[in-house]
Amino acid sequence: MHETTANLVDNIFPKVPVRQWVLSFPKRIRCYLRIDSKLASKVLKIFNLQLEQAYQEILNVNEQAKIGGVNFIHRFGSFLNNNFHHHLVLMDGVFLPDPDGKLTFKSIQNLTESTVSDILNIVRKKTMKLLVKYDYLEQFEADKMLTWKNNGGFSLNAKVRIEANNRQGLVKLLSYCARPPFASNRLHRTTSPDILIYKLKKPTYKGQTKLILSPLEFVDKIVKLIPPPKIHRHRYIGVLAPNSPHRKQVIAQADQFWNDGAERIEESVDVNNDEKSGRGSRSVHLWAMLLARIYEVFPLICPKCQQEMQIIAFIRDPESIRSILECIGEPVIPPQLKPSRGPPEFDDFDQTNQCDAFNQSSEFEFDQSISW
Repeated sequence: MHETTANLVDNIFPKVPVRQWVLSFPKRIRCYLRIDSKLASKVLKIFNLQLEQAYQEILNVNEQAKIGGVNFIHRFGSFLNNNFHHHLVLMDGVFLPDPDGKLTFKSIQNLTESTVSDILNIVRKKTMKLLVKYDYLEQFEADKMLTWKNNGGFSLNAKVRIEANNRQGLVKLLSYCARPPFASNRLHRTTSPDILIYKLKKPTYKGQTKLILSPLEFVDKIVKLIPPPKIHRHRYIGVLAPNSPHRKQVIAQADQFWNDGAERIEESVDVNNDEKSGRGSRSVHLWAMLLARIYEVFPLICPKCQQEMQIIAFIRDPESIRSILECIGEPVIPPQLKPSRGPPEFDDFDQTNQCDAFNQSSEFEFDQSISW
């Protein structure tokens, strides 16, 4: 999470206003988006295209004006549940190329609720049409879902906006979007080794504030949130897309080394050698920078004398190493590694009944009028 955020702030996003767009889907279709990566990509393309057209109309510019941002694909909710939705961190405006190829950024000052509603309605209709085309829904099912109240379970939020010079606000927003499926500080052990408690960020619609799980139940919930193989967790769009001819020009304006104490790191790194080696983001390789951002403590500064730590010697003599470890109370014998084992063997069992039960038509309707 911190590594992704550091790379985006230091090397990708220029100092322009940024807006977060959150697109959620009805429970009825989330499973299809979760398992079908091609369908999910098509829906994301529809969403990005409608945003770009809306920005062009608001600013009264031609089709050459392009948006840019990073889309984070979330497959989880705050209750450790499957909840496929998008968090799009979009630069709040468009980039206009002049005849010489130079880009000019034109930002949006006011975004009305009607504009957001219009974008959502178009995305809704095109998504339902796509689901019918992919044979996930019948036409009558799609037509019925379009008549549901509260947009039929679709929602679009664009209220969070970060100003151009608020880099710390951008860091918080990107960290939130790049977060893992669960927060480790909310997971607690009890006196019983077979019971775990996961505190929820907000109560469920039934008023539940925590989940009481066994270790295997917790693992079972987490593994269901793993994305399919070779699927990216976030995607660059518009001028930040890998194949965009404007990408280099846009990221060249990114704010380098925003964090306090970064000058010390920069002095200790040979930037020229780093660039010649063909490496990408310097944030990936500056481990000290990442530790400082995570723990808010600079790791190369001695906590006692507040001076920069230096390498004194490399110790390779086994006896000297043993003496030092014994002096500081660390174990001198490495832990014994157990040999790897194969997967557990399960008895063959018949899944026909489960498949038949899944394929049976449900006797209740999916009500998306309540969002939780």
